[in-house]
Amino acid sequence: VFNYGSASTFDVTKLNPKGYSKRYDETQGFFPIPQLQIDLSKGLLQQVPGWTTADLFKGFAQ
Repeated sequence: VFNYGSASTFDVTKLNPKGYSKRYDETQGFFPIPQLQIDLSKGLLQQVPGWTTADLFKGFAQ
């Protein structure tokens, strides 16, 4: 893997430390509802369990 032109390595578990099967179990395979849609629903919609802000992918970890 190259990072900005330099050879490097990364630990795949840092991408999603819980693991992909754990994510699937928590979300039951559903994608997150866009926050704008939740806001516009005025309380009718709630985020899918397993997709809290802390669970969102933030990019590759070093």
